[in-house]
Amino acid sequence: MKRTTPEAGTAERNVPMIDTDTAIAELERGFAEAAARAPGALVETNYRIAGQPIRLRVVGTELAADFDRALYLVRATDGADPALTIEVWDNTTNDPAIWTLWGGVRPN
Repeated sequence: MKRTTPEAGTAERNVPMIDTDTAIAELERGFAEAAARAPGALVETNYRIAGQPIRLRVVGTELAADFDRALYLVRATDGADPALTIEVWDNTTNDPAIWTLWGGVRPN
């Protein structure tokens, strides 16, 4: 990871170097934890972008609505298996996961 000098008035974050597999596993765990804490807030929507079926899984109904407003023109209803699944969660409405990536602290 390339370190840069923080801008005036900001603090530099001490982010540990980790491998890609570990980072992906931690993100998957964070999403699973958010979805488990708020099962009624999981929204799945299918889109077709550049001809490819995409599934967006969002924990947080307001965030899901924001994404859908931006992507409604490419919403798909054909039921195709996704070529890519994107999982995101709203940590302002759900207690965010405590990731080991950041030394066990919640990211800001």
